[in-house]
Amino acid sequence: MEKTGSMTITTTRAERSARSAFTLIELLVAMTLGSFLLAAILGTILYVAKSQVQLAQYVDMDTQIRRAVDRLGNDLKVATDIRWNSATDITLTIPDASNGSSQVTYAWTNSVQGLYRVPGNDSAATSGRQILIKNIPLQSDGSAGVSFARFNREGAAADTDLATKRIQISVTVQKLAARGLTKASSSASCSFILRNKVAS
Repeated sequence: MEKTGSMTITTTRAERSARSAFTLIELLVAMTLGSFLLAAILGTILYVAKSQVQLAQYVDMDTQIRRAVDRLGNDLKVATDIRWNSATDITLTIPDASNGSSQVTYAWTNSVQGLYRVPGNDSAATSGRQILIKNIPLQSDGSAGVSFARFNREGAAADTDLATKRIQISVTVQKLAARGLTKASSSASCSFILRNKVAS
């Protein structure tokens, strides 16, 4: 009950509750704002999750490339001879444990879609094959995912095995998502001098 001058106004509990409750428009506005906020939070969570997946893919690719380049580099540094099979296939003669020498081949093929190392001089052999880097498909322009280049002592392109003193490898790795869409790619190019190989 409220008194104003000589007049008394009586208000019921229901009327007071009705004045303090939300209107339908206020509820709709609050729900709309809440929906926008939830959508923004969900979008942020999805973006962060996607970024973490891509980061993990880059780390995996870089780790594969680093290990493969280290392995190839170690063999190239001790190689006493090289046979150029193609721009995606080379055979090295390296020292073995019995103080003799053996051959090992590094190659890439579109069917394997990876850089691999195999004992011997035949890249088609599967016995003892080690896949060093996975997920190296053909490039968008149709070129190989791995390419070797050979150079002579002066740094010019070598045209014979005898003249070859330095090898360069270029690799482009792609990590594919579960749905087959390319999510990330990483490229590397390294050059190695064949220290133990005599070159003319």
